Amino acid sequence: MQPTVPHYTGDAFDEARLQTFGVGRSKLFIDLWCVAKTYLHLFDREPSYPYRIDALAQTGRPENAHPEGPAVALKGLLESATFDFFHRNTTNHAHGNKHLAYHLFDRNSNDYKIWERGLLHPLGYTFTEEEWKEAEALRQGIKTKCYDPVECRKAVDRFNAWLRRTLVCRRRHTHHKGALEHFELSEARIEEEFQEVALEMGTFLSLNESDLGRLLDYQHEMEWEVRSKSIVKEIESMQADVVGLQEVDRIEDLRDKLRRGGEGEREGGLKLAVFKHRKVRPYDDGCALFYNPKVLQLCRLRGQGGCMGAKGGEEDESLPAVAVIRYSGEAEAKQQLQQQQRERRRRGEEKRGDKEEAKREGQRTRGNAGG
Repeated sequence: MQPTVPHYTGDAFDEARLQTFGVGRSKLFIDLWCVAKTYLHLFDREPSYPYRIDALAQTGRPENAHPEGPAVALKGLLESATFDFFHRNTTNHAHGNKHLAYHLFDRNSNDYKIWERGLLHPLGYTFTEEEWKEAEALRQGIKTKCYDPVECRKAVDRFNAWLRRTLVCRRRHTHHKGALEHFELSEARIEEEFQEVALEMGTFLSLNESDLGRLLDYQHEMEWEVRSKSIVKEIESMQADVVGLQEVDRIEDLRDKLRRGGEGEREGGLKLAVFKHRKVRPYDDGCALFYNPKVLQLCRLRGQGGCMGAKGGEEDESLPAVAVIRYSGEAEAKQQLQQQQRERRRRGEEKRGDKEEAKREGQRTRGNAGG
């Protein structure tokens, strides 16, 4: 009796998914999606980015609606994102020279091993040794051109073009058993047939309605409006006078929330000393330093390239954003007073101890005399 094929998405690839991932959602399936998320930028924060999965669930945006639901729309989104990935170079995307095809198609990288085992091998897109030698030569060519942005982009384009051609040839061999070999592989023909390659990859990666719903629910929980309350509450519960944060992507809102203070024992809130933007993209994250103004004071601030600790002035990208903070006069006086009080208590305890020891010694002396 044949085993029941689990319902992944209910399409023609479910049998191949069963052979690759097994019953249920295996670690390979999860790892494959993590790689796809990274290289296809499926959760990119750029507002204009067209392949954001979280946009499928946003209400009030009829342009994202699909008559058959978000799971069907996901297939088209993954197809387009995959097609774009194999055409991306250093200048036609905001990320620049990051997470490009030549980064992924490195035979020795863990990401590629996951991509090959979870996607390429089930679809018949494995490379020969000769093809790997060609790929490595092209990858080395990119590395030698990195000093020149224009030449680097051209080298990346050559790698991408070779990769698309190789995948199209592999699909012809696997799917059509050589029946299309007599068709000339012009650039236009390659682009036309590569659309089918992207469609297969996007469809194989697709999720069913239930899995996509859980993914979107988790993504909703990670939205700033939802998680910021927990973040602020956790910071305030520490009662720290200095707080350093990294990967801060909503600095204005976080600054306002921490400045107002919360429900902790400390009166008032924290003040932003300095924020240094990562400066990869205008909406990217950065690192921030907050301090308690009742205990510390900001005495020097250098550099305003993405620095929000001071107002006004021109940005200077050549300078690091550095903030120097120290105990305020009020806090220092309070600390000295507390130290004096501790010292007086210690001396008082020592005096009481000496008196008690003298009293015990006198009792022992009188006891010995009476005996």
